[in-house]
Amino acid sequence: MLHQLRHLLEQGPMVRALGRTAISSMSSKKLKSKPATKLREDDSWLELVQAPPSFSLIKAYLVHLGVDPSLYRNEIPPHLFPQWSLPLALAAMRVGQYPLLRSVNGGCRLRIKGPIAADEPLHLRSRLIKVDHNDRRAIITIRMETGNSEVPDLLSADMLIFFAFTKQSQQSPKTKVKAPPSSVPLDAKPLDSFHVEKTAGFDFALLTGDFNPIHWIRPFAQAQGFPSCILHGYSSFARTFEGLASELRRQTPQARLESLDVRFTRPILLPGDATIFLRGTNKVFLGSKLGEPAFLSGTYSSSNSQVVD
Repeated sequence: MLHQLRHLLEQGPMVRALGRTAISSMSSKKLKSKPATKLREDDSWLELVQAPPSFSLIKAYLVHLGVDPSLYRNEIPPHLFPQWSLPLALAAMRVGQYPLLRSVNGGCRLRIKGPIAADEPLHLRSRLIKVDHNDRRAIITIRMETGNSEVPDLLSADMLIFFAFTKQSQQSPKTKVKAPPSSVPLDAKPLDSFHVEKTAGFDFALLTGDFNPIHWIRPFAQAQGFPSCILHGYSSFARTFEGLASELRRQTPQARLESLDVRFTRPILLPGDATIFLRGTNKVFLGSKLGEPAFLSGTYSSSNSQVVD
């Protein structure tokens, strides 16, 4: 872990963005009630050109995930996109008016047109594409695209973020029944398993800049109702992506994952274990055992398959 501290210097944009939004939220009364105005979809893009992550950070990130760095020669793994995308995404959301400390990563849809070169500037653009807002919560979808000077959307990520508002003093007399969590189907087939150490949240934060304390400060996680820190949703996403990519290469050496669309349904407590399960031709689940609640569920497609909704 100590050798990864040097990568903290590359996380300046993320740390500053998180700091600004946290201060904006906490310095107002918006943590105590719903925002006075809601965000609205925006057709305009926020654009930025910046240097790619360093080769040493990319290598350390892949090693952290248990991935052979030689699989990404002069390429950036697409699931590393939060490292450069989230600061611009926060700006596009103007997220300061929502309670950042009550935000939950709800899911992500990643679409890949081609590889992102590790030695070329990243051309980034971001915009708000959907807002679902009521008295209890807001669900925001932000689109982040990464490309080069010729192709702006080599990588497109739709990030789903939930914001919970404080419950109103007068509750409805009717009790709302929550939908059961997504479970790993009994007929799913296990693909691969992995173990995450107690420090995985802090290690992932050093490599991506996402220092949400729920992932690495145990008392903070417990204050949010968890017995221990929880793994980043995007860490689960990356590990699932690599499990699928490895299986595709085993079947067809030149096959590539072209899309992965998941919803995060339950966090992985640290330390912990998880297994990737497949069902049918395009469904994926991350969980502990068959029939038990899943950590994430979704669909995928590759260069030799089609997504079936």
